[in-house]
Amino acid sequence: MFARCLLIYCLGFIPLCSAQWTTSRLSGSPEAAAPFVAEEVLSQVPMKAVLDLVAVPGLGQWVCVQNSGQLRVVPNEMQTAQADIALDLKALHAACDHAYGIVFHPQFASNRLCFVTYTVGNKLDDGSRLARFKVVQDKPLRIDPASEEVLITWRSGGHNGAAMAFGADGFLYLSTGDSEVPAPPDPLLTGQDISDLLASVLRLDVDHLDEGKKYAVPRDNPFVNRPKARPEIWAYGLRNPWKIAFDRVTGKLWCGDVGWELWENIYLIERGGNYGWSTTEGNSSIFPERLGPSPVSPPVVSHSHTEAASITGGYVYRGLQFPELVGAYIYGDWETGKIWALWHDGQRVVRHEEIADTPYKIVTFGQGEDGELIFAHWSDTSSIHRLVRNPLAGKTSAFPRKLSETGLFADVAAQTPARGVYAFDVQAPMWADGASGQRFIALPASAAASAPAKPPANDKALPASPAIDAEGRSNATLERSSGPRVETKINVKNDRSVEGKMTWPKDSVLAKTITMPLDAAKPETLTKLETQLLHFDGVAWAAYSYRWNDAGSDAELVGNAGDERQLLLKGNDLPGGQRRQSYRFHSRAECMRCHTMWTGFTLGIHPEQLVAPEKLVAAGLLDDNFAKQTTARLTNPHDETAPLEARARAWLHTNCAHCHRKDGGGAVPMRLNIELPLAEMNAVDAKPTRGDFGMAEADVITSGKPWQSALLHRVAQTGTGHMPMLGTSTVDV
Repeated sequence: MFARCLLIYCLGFIPLCSAQWTTSRLSGSPEAAAPFVAEEVLSQVPMKAVLDLVAVPGLGQWVCVQNSGQLRVVPNEMQTAQADIALDLKALHAACDHAYGIVFHPQFASNRLCFVTYTVGNKLDDGSRLARFKVVQDKPLRIDPASEEVLITWRSGGHNGAAMAFGADGFLYLSTGDSEVPAPPDPLLTGQDISDLLASVLRLDVDHLDEGKKYAVPRDNPFVNRPKARPEIWAYGLRNPWKIAFDRVTGKLWCGDVGWELWENIYLIERGGNYGWSTTEGNSSIFPERLGPSPVSPPVVSHSHTEAASITGGYVYRGLQFPELVGAYIYGDWETGKIWALWHDGQRVVRHEEIADTPYKIVTFGQGEDGELIFAHWSDTSSIHRLVRNPLAGKTSAFPRKLSETGLFADVAAQTPARGVYAFDVQAPMWADGASGQRFIALPASAAASAPAKPPANDKALPASPAIDAEGRSNATLERSSGPRVETKINVKNDRSVEGKMTWPKDSVLAKTITMPLDAAKPETLTKLETQLLHFDGVAWAAYSYRWNDAGSDAELVGNAGDERQLLLKGNDLPGGQRRQSYRFHSRAECMRCHTMWTGFTLGIHPEQLVAPEKLVAAGLLDDNFAKQTTARLTNPHDETAPLEARARAWLHTNCAHCHRKDGGGAVPMRLNIELPLAEMNAVDAKPTRGDFGMAEADVITSGKPWQSALLHRVAQTGTGHMPMLGTSTVDV
C-alpha cells in the first residue's frame, strides 16, 4: 500500500496531492552513451510492415517493400507526403501473403530489370518465389505486373530467407531458410542436406538459361558435379539467413542468420561454406551426427540471447558522413533494437562495438547509392530511420551503483519508501519460480503520467473501454504499442483504429523488489534477491537490476550482461525435500524483450493490471484519464472464487501476452492479451504452428481436452522450449 497515504485513505480521506519525490539520484545511464542515436527520416508517409529498403539505381528513389505485397516508392530525400505504388503483388496474386525483397539488375540502366521475392502460402513446395519483372516507368517507379517471370521456387515455411544481392561477378545470390518452425530444430533435416534448396545461399545466372530452367547454373558453383546435390547451392547450413549483402569494395558476402535458443550469428559466406545448422547453433553443438559433406565454418561474431534475439543483417558502411565507420559491417537486432559495427581484416575481427541502442524493431537496413545507411522499424505503422551522432556520446553519469544511492528508499533494508515514492499492487503477478515482488512508483517532483482524455471521434463503433463480462470475456480488442520517445500509443484494432497517448515525465522510475522464501515452512527465511528498476530518461525506458547482498542490507547494480545466483530451496513438496535452483538476474537487453513498445514498456502500470488505480490518481501520480482507458480488469489467476476462464485469460495475459500479441515478437499467430475476444486469440481449436509434441489432432488449446493442447504442454515442460521463455524456469503448477 502507499506509505504516505495509507492511514488517510483507510480513514476515508483521499489525498488531493502527492508528496514530491525530491531525493532521486536516478538520471542518465551507468554506461557511457553510445556514439549514435536514431533519427526518423520518413515521417509524413504511413508505411506498414516494411521488410526491405532498396535504392533504385540512378533514379533517386527508394523502394519500400511492405509485407502485405505492396512495393512503394519515395524520393531519396524522403521529404514527401506521398508514396507511390510501384507494384502490388497482392493484386497480381491473391494468394500472396508475404513480400520479402527487391533487387535491381547490375545493368538496370539499360535492361530495366528487377527481381522480387514473395510467398503464396505456407508449407507449399513452391510457395516461395523469385520472380523477374520489368520497370516501365522511371519517376515515380512503375513495375509492369504483366512482365513477371517466376525463375525459381522453394518450399515456404516459417523461415524463408528470401534475401537477394548481386555479386561483382554479375550473378544473383539468394538466401533460403530451413522453411520450418523453431522447435524442434530443423524438423525437415534440411540444414545439412544439399539435395534441396533450403537453408542455403543460392547462386544463379539470371542472364542465361539452362535447359528446362529460367536461369542458368554458373559452372563454378561448388556442388555442380556432386551427385544428388542441387547445383544452385553456393553455401549451406543456415537457419534463417535474414539479409545478405556484398561489401562494395572487398566483394565479401555478409549474412545475418537468425539463431535458435542461444546464439545470433554473423557469417562471411564463402564458396561451398557450411555454416552448421542444425549440427551447430553458432559455436554450440546441437546434433553433431547430422554433419553434411563439408566441415563447419564458425561465425564471424555470435551474440548470446542476453543482448540479441533476432539478428538483422546489414551492410558494410561506405558513406562519407561518418568516416569513423568506413569499412565496418553495420547490423542490428529485431528484438533488442541494438546496432553494432564490426571491422574485419579478412582473417579476423579487429574491432567490434555496439554503436546504438534504439527502441525499434530493426527489421531491415538499406544502403543508398552514396553508401549511407537507413533502417526500418517493423510495425503495422513502420518508420524509417538513420543514424546520427549522439551529442552525449562517451559521457557517463553518476548513476547509482547501490540501491541505497538511488533515493528511492528512506530505509533501503526495510524497504521503506522515500517521501513521494508509492507502493502499488497488480491484479495478476507474473509467475516467477515462486518468488514474489513488492512494487513502487516514483515520479519527479510536481509531475504525473498522463493519458488521453478520450478516444478520437472517428471511433464510433467501438466503446472507449472494452468490458469484461461475468465469465471473464472481453468484448473489444485493445492492442498496445508505444512511440519511441515519451508517448505510449494505445491502438484499438478490428479495422477501427483509435490512438491515444500516455506521456511520462523524464526520470520516472518503476521498481520491484523480488523476494523468495528459501524454506517454504519458515517465513523468516524470506530473502531479498534483487530490485529491478525501469527508468525513463526522457527518450526511452531502460532496465536495471540491483543484486541484494547476503545480509539483506543493500543491493549492488548488476552489469549489463546480467548474472546468476544458485539457491538451495527447501520444502515438503520438493523431491527429497530440497532443490537447487539457478536464479537469473537478467541482462538489460533481456528485460527489454518483455518491456516493449507494444506493451507500453510499463507492464505493471496498465489500467487492466493495477489494483485500485484511483489511488495513484488521487496521489497525483497518474492523471484522471488513466483509469478510464479500460474496464478490462485482470483477475488474480489464483483466486479460486473467480470464473475459471477469467483466471486462465489473466494468467496468459500476464505471463505470455508481452510477446504473444500483435507485433509483439512472438513467432506464432496466437495472441493472448486480455482485451481480445476469445475467437480472435488464434488459440482455441487452432492448429499449432511451432510443434504439436507428437500429439494427433492437437490444437494450441483443444476445447475440453487440456492433455491435447500444445499450449499446456509448452508451459508444463522444463528446459528448452519452456514458456514463458524469460523470467522463469520452473512450472507454475
